[in-house]
Amino acid sequence: MMALLMALNAFGIDSILPALDNLASTLGAEGNSRQFVVGAYLICAGIGALVPGSFADRYGRRPVAVGGSSGRGVVAAASYEARKFGVKSAMPSVTAKRLCPDLVFCKSRFDVYREVSQQIRAIFHHHTDLVEPLKNKPDGICVIKPGMGADFVQSLPIRRFHGVGPRAEEKMQRLGIATGADLAAKDQAWLTANFGSFGEYLYRAARGIDLRPVRSSRTRKSVGGERTFHEDQHAPEDLRATLERIVDIVWERIERSQARGRTVTLKLKYNDFTLNTRAKSVPHLVGDKAEFAAIGRELLESELPLPRPIRLMGLTLSSLEGVEKGSRREKAARSAQLSLL
Repeated sequence: MMALLMALNAFGIDSILPALDNLASTLGAEGNSRQFVVGAYLICAGIGALVPGSFADRYGRRPVAVGGSSGRGVVAAASYEARKFGVKSAMPSVTAKRLCPDLVFCKSRFDVYREVSQQIRAIFHHHTDLVEPLKNKPDGICVIKPGMGADFVQSLPIRRFHGVGPRAEEKMQRLGIATGADLAAKDQAWLTANFGSFGEYLYRAARGIDLRPVRSSRTRKSVGGERTFHEDQHAPEDLRATLERIVDIVWERIERSQARGRTVTLKLKYNDFTLNTRAKSVPHLVGDKAEFAAIGRELLESELPLPRPIRLMGLTLSSLEGVEKGSRREKAARSAQLSLL
């Protein structure tokens, strides 16, 4: 674990991969060799800013963000130095630059990110079929070994428990529950009386028990794409041309995922940030790109002329069928997940 953290801090992807392999091997060796699951909830801290390994040579310890630096650019990832100033992903670039005037913007390199991501997944798949990619917060890595679960959750603020939102937290505070220890002090009957069916989950969670399976493959609900413009668009001919480009991108994704659906949805975000969506469902699966494009055009034409310029357009196919799910081997392995008790 220390080697992995050192590798992350050194911004060297070549040293991260061996450390990950060692971590996965260690977790497997400490559990049942035939029945274990590596919880691959790996925090590759700002991997967009960590790749390639020459990052340190190029920028040293300067604050760096991946993304566009134009007026409507968005931060895709930020280095630790940039995060100290409050820069974070999904933040408008102008806001990031205001927070950190010396911020350096780098272009995205999705081909490199994809290659590194595949290498990381390959390491975990070498040890288990149950690998669930998650977007964890880049605050560091903590390994909870078997037997540590119950003690670990005792000190957690109640808001950190899965499913506890602002309203549930407020209610718990009124009932004198602020931490996992407070929650564990309540019996299941009391929790059920106050929180209904959610009380059963809370009773288990406060004792480090989580019966949710690792889902290495999730059923996709939609396939889509959108484009944010550098300048607002209003002219019908420009909007039609943009729609055609989005159709090309989205249909390629549909083909790659081998999905077919019945509902096409057009998304328009106006320059005042109000959102407008229009959808059309057909009784059959959308058969090909031509039909998908035709429905998209019909939806757009029904909105023209637009009442005001738009800053974003998107197109989505939903009500999907035929999306590939997990393998039999993965499903069978779920029954062998390692307990944290």
